[in-house]
Amino acid sequence: MPRNRLAAALLLGTLGGAVACRHTPSKATSTCKQDAASSVVACVDDTVIRKDEVSAFVREPTWTPGVAALPDPRRAALDEAIRLHLFAQEARARKLAPASGAPAGSPQGIAQALMQSELAARGLGRDSVSDDEAKRWFDDHPEAFGEIDDVHVQAIVLRDPRLAEQVWAKAKGADRDAFAALATAYSIDEPSKAKGADFGWIHAGRDADRTLLGLVLGLRRPGSIGGPVRAADGRWYVLRILEAPLEHQTPWGELAKAKAKNLLARERQRVALDALEASLRSRATIVVFDDALATVSSKGQAATK
Repeated sequence: MPRNRLAAALLLGTLGGAVACRHTPSKATSTCKQDAASSVVACVDDTVIRKDEVSAFVREPTWTPGVAALPDPRRAALDEAIRLHLFAQEARARKLAPASGAPAGSPQGIAQALMQSELAARGLGRDSVSDDEAKRWFDDHPEAFGEIDDVHVQAIVLRDPRLAEQVWAKAKGADRDAFAALATAYSIDEPSKAKGADFGWIHAGRDADRTLLGLVLGLRRPGSIGGPVRAADGRWYVLRILEAPLEHQTPWGELAKAKAKNLLARERQRVALDALEASLRSRATIVVFDDALATVSSKGQAATK
C-alpha cells in the first residue's frame, strides 16, 4: 500500500476500531456553538465539524462482536471526523508542514504529517519488524496468506436478539463440544442442533446469505466465534468456525515475509495512533450536537428534516 493511502487508512481508523465519541466536553468551556442553520454537528475545541464533513465519512456499518444491533454509521463517521481534526490540530501545534502532495490547507494533509512524524519517531515502519517476528506472525496467521471460499460452521440460531447477545457471551472461547451444548440449550434450528450444532458449509457465491458469508469470511480462523447477526431469514446467528480451507496459500519466502512485515507494522501503527488519539481526546473539549447528527444521512449525504 502506498504511503499516503496507508496514512489515510490509519488516520481514519479503518485498520482497527475507532475510539468512541465523547458526548461531554473534557474541558470547562468552548466558544464553538450551533449555528442558526443547525449545520454544526460537533466542535473540537473551537473548530466546527459540519454535516457535509461527517456525511463524507459515512460508510456501510459492520457488525460489532456480541452486539445484535448494527451501529449507527453516522456516529462512526463523526468519530473519524473528530480524529482527523484532533490530528490536524496537534500537527499545527507542532508546526509540521503538510504531507507532500496534500492540498494546501486541508486537514487531511496536515494530519498525515502528524502521523508520519509520530510513526517515524516511534520507529514503527516496516523495517522495524525483524525477520523472526515476521515468521512468527506468518505461522500464527495462516489465514492471511491464502484465499478462503468455503467455511464449515457450527451455529446457534435464535429468534430474540437480546438472547443472542447473551448466548454469544457464553460462547466466547467455547470449543466444539461446549458450543454444541449451548446449541442444545438455546438453538431453534433442529437439524443443526441434532448434529452438535453442525450447520454445514457456507459457500461463496450468488446463493449465499450475504450476512452469514461476510461474517465467516471475516472470521476466517478455525475456532473463531462471531455474531450475533441477523440473516435473510430473519433469525439471529452465533457462528463458530470448524474449517476454513485455505486455497492458493502463499508459502514462506520473500513475498510472504514482506506481507507479514507490512501487516505486523500496520497493526503496531494502528495501536500507536489509537493511543495518540486517546491522549489528544483527553486534552480536548469535544461537544456533540446530537440533534444535528441525527439529520446526517446514513447513506453519505446530509439529510433534511
